[in-house]
Amino acid sequence: LGAGARVVVEGALGNRRLGLVLSVHTDDAEAAYFTVRVGGHERSVEAARLTPLPDGWPAFGEVAAAVLQQTDLPRLEAAAGGVWETSPPAAAAAGLPALPVGCTAETLRYLSDCLSLEAHALYPHTRRDAAAGLHLSRLLEEDGAGQVSGSGQVSGAVQLLALLGRCLFSPHEDASLVLAAARQLHALVQGAAGAGRAGPPGGIGTAASPPGGITPPSLCSRVAAAETPLLRLALGAAACKDEAQRMICEALAMASPNGEAAQALLRSAMSSLPSLETGCAGPSES
Repeated sequence: LGAGARVVVEGALGNRRLGLVLSVHTDDAEAAYFTVRVGGHERSVEAARLTPLPDGWPAFGEVAAAVLQQTDLPRLEAAAGGVWETSPPAAAAAGLPALPVGCTAETLRYLSDCLSLEAHALYPHTRRDAAAGLHLSRLLEEDGAGQVSGSGQVSGAVQLLALLGRCLFSPHEDASLVLAAARQLHALVQGAAGAGRAGPPGGIGTAASPPGGITPPSLCSRVAAAETPLLRLALGAAACKDEAQRMICEALAMASPNGEAAQALLRSAMSSLPSLETGCAGPSES
C-alpha cells in the first residue's frame, strides 16, 4: 500500500469505513503503519486493519458529483415530489464538455458499478445485490447536505438520487434512459428494503433493530414520498414503456412503509399495464 491508495478500514468493533492512505510510516521496526483519512479525520492504522480496494476504480462520490455537474439534463427544483434535488446547484466545470442525454444511460451503469464495488467492500457478508441499496441509504442518512461529516468530501448519494430524478422526470423522449433509471432505482430500493427486513448485517457495527420492525431506510422513505409523481410517470409518460412502468411500480411497493397495503394497491395499478409479452398493442392475432 502506498499514499493515495483507497482502502477499507476495519474498526475495533468490526465496523468498516472507506479511507484514503495519506502516508506510510516505517519507523516501527516490527510493522509499518499508515496515516489514513477516514470521514474527514486522519488516524494512524496498522496494516492488518486495512483492505485495499481494487485498482483503477475512482471514488463513487467524485464520479457522481462530476456527472451531475456536467449533465445536459435540467435541474428538477421542487418538481416530482421535491425529494430528488436536495443539494445546492453546481455550475458546470469550465472547459469540460457537457454530458449528452444519449450517453447518460451508460453513465448510470458505470456509476452503479462504482457504488457496488464500494458497497461490497464495506458489507462483505451482505448479498451483493443488497449491499448497494444498503450503502446508499446509509450515505443518505449520514449526509443530507451531500457532505460527509462536514469534511467537504462528497459522498455521491444525493448526487445519484438527483441524477436518477432527472433521468426519470426531465422533459426528454429517451425511453432507454428512463428504463435504465427505472432499473437502477428498482435495484437500489430492492437492496435497501431487503437489508432492512433482514436487520443489520453482521460485522458492520450497527445497532440492533428496533422492536416492532425495521425503520424504513432513507432511500425507501424518499421513494415512498414521491409516490404520486412516480405513479403519474409510470402510467402516463410516453417515454416510460412496459418494463420501466413495472420497475417503478414494484420499487414503490417495496419502498412503502405499509408494504402489504401498498403492494395490493400497486398490484391493482399494474394490472392495467400491458404485459411484457403483449406490449401496448395487445396480443397478436393468429
